[in-house]
Amino acid sequence: MLYRKFVGILSGEENQQGYGCINGINIFNYFKPWQVFGLDPKTATKEEIKSAYYRLSKIYHPDNPETGDRGIFERVEIMYKSIITGI
Repeated sequence: MLYRKFVGILSGEENQQGYGCINGINIFNYFKPWQVFGLDPKTATKEEIKSAYYRLSKIYHPDNPETGDRGIFERVEIMYKSIITGI
């Protein structure tokens, strides 16, 4: 079974801004998929996880000429797979 327990965010990991930051988390420095997706690990449903993933995918997909970014998109994909497996 996949580990779903909430692990708190340490001081300095939150409210970050700039490249690679989603919901205040630098996705390249910290692996916090629940916070990046804006979901509660204790209550999130499979549908909510998929919806959050699709929302971020639309923004960061490399085919999006305005906001696409391959590096961010690949990291979001890894985070999605880590939390959807076993749900």
